[in-house]
Amino acid sequence: AEACWARIAAPTLLVLAAESEYRLSLGEHGTEAHYRSVYPPHAEVVVVPDAGHMLHHEKPEVVAGLIDAFL
Repeated sequence: AEACWARIAAPTLLVLAAESEYRLSLGEHGTEAHYRSVYPPHAEVVVVPDAGHMLHHEKPEVVAGLIDAFL
């Protein structure tokens, strides 16, 4: 998957949940730094604080605002 991510040419928004149990289970591969290293430099990476893996349910207004601003 990371090889595919690195080739993304379109504008990209990656929204990460700071408290995602899934991300935490990935160890070093779940860090913001790792995602930044495998996505193209033009990708916008945003971490939503105080949100778990289902951040679109936990913080819908934050996620919607990020998507709206990105678009």
